[in-house]
Amino acid sequence: APVTAAAAASCAEGRRTEQVVSLNYLRGYEGMGMAVVSCEGECRCAQQRLDAHVPPAAGERGVTVAQEVTFPIELTPCPGGGGAACQLRFEVDQRTSSMGYKWKLLDVAVGETSSPSVVV
Repeated sequence: APVTAAAAASCAEGRRTEQVVSLNYLRGYEGMGMAVVSCEGECRCAQQRLDAHVPPAAGERGVTVAQEVTFPIELTPCPGGGGAACQLRFEVDQRTSSMGYKWKLLDVAVGETSSPSVVV
């Protein structure tokens, strides 16, 4: 995931900097699975377990909707003052609440506040 100019400047000065990642993924009622999202490289974040299965309530029709989750990542100082090499890793989990494994990422945004500014 790219970093903002302010984050690259903090990295060049040897300071840790926090960014916010926003993920949009598809949640549905049939055949949807679970994904585990983690940070790799020169950043840290709490592992996210995202269940894309949302069963319909009793007597209601199932729907598929976009779901947003936002979480902080911490960039570590970069060797040589270059930009941080942070990667988000997405893995489909073998555990599932729907007996299915479909999982679809719609978009990723990275920013310095709760309003991410860069869409990948």
